[in-house]
Amino acid sequence: MSFFFRLLLFTLALSVATAGCGSQVAVIARVNDKAITKTDLLNAIDELRQQNRNEKLPEPGTSAYAEIEKRVLQRLINDEVIRLEADRMGIAISEEEGQARLDQQKASSGSEAQFAQNLSEQGTSLEQLTQNIRSSLMFEKIFSQTTKDVPEITDEQALEYYKQASSGQDPAGTVPFDQAKAGIKARLDQENKSRAFQLWLAAAKDRNQIVIDEEYR
Repeated sequence: MSFFFRLLLFTLALSVATAGCGSQVAVIARVNDKAITKTDLLNAIDELRQQNRNEKLPEPGTSAYAEIEKRVLQRLINDEVIRLEADRMGIAISEEEGQARLDQQKASSGSEAQFAQNLSEQGTSLEQLTQNIRSSLMFEKIFSQTTKDVPEITDEQALEYYKQASSGQDPAGTVPFDQAKAGIKARLDQENKSRAFQLWLAAAKDRNQIVIDEEYR
């Protein structure tokens, strides 16, 4: 069966799954056999709203809100692709790893009572936090695995960046290179790894069949 014929079948399946469903449970995207519903999207946006209480999100129905929907949906799609690729690569998160990270967050809260209050203020359940922790750990492992071959930043590269960044500035107010070098190398290293990861993710998405409802493209 050709790729384009399989893609047509997925598109038809998406349409059938959406037809007759309420707007909340309508399937708005698929990654292989995994359906992403309107409810999944709304829950993710609500979680984003809880995490950014000091920033007011655009009102539903506006073009700005539609852009947020598209970005959040892409994040959900990326999460599923990463999960699938992790399975193929044999990368998993153990219960012990998840519990250790959860214990760290509890310890940073100071007490169980404060931890519970933090969850309440964020509008997050313990179950959701646990899932978020596992997703975060999975991303960290995938990121590390897919960027391990990125070359280290050399002193020469850091010096060239330093010269360009400090060009035209008053030398009296410029931090000496020896003091700035470590920070510059860390920044350039992160930028290179981020680019490498994005290239890997794009290739990973190409390896999977992704169908998105026209409204969210």
